[in-house]
Amino acid sequence: MDKKTAFTIINNYFNSWLHQDKELFLSQLHDEIIVRECTGDMYNNKVIASNWFAGWNIEGNKVLRWEICESHYDREKQVAVVEWVFECMYESNKYSFEGASIVEFKDGLIIKIGEYKMDINKKYPYGKRSKVT
Repeated sequence: MDKKTAFTIINNYFNSWLHQDKELFLSQLHDEIIVRECTGDMYNNKVIASNWFAGWNIEGNKVLRWEICESHYDREKQVAVVEWVFECMYESNKYSFEGASIVEFKDGLIIKIGEYKMDINKKYPYGKRSKVT
């Protein structure tokens, strides 16, 4: 799979959440998908992932923004790494954070996603720039 195809699939996956499009969501996933969310939740096949998507996208829950800021792809290993900014409404609360996903592909579909979360509020305990000595 080439880089362009890999990132089309990832963009479709993110857009499926933004538009609450279950059909698009499922069309990007391999039957043996494994998703490890940054919350610790695990979804280990397409049926469970489908139930997760339906259960998350209920009245009042909405992904508001999921924007890729940085991306990398290893064609030989068929693995992409994306850094992103995420915002959502979930159970009447707004959440915003940065994160990264490691996305693995098999047979032209996503087979594995590992998500990692970062605090959106940055701190610079030693100053924004430090001189290396």
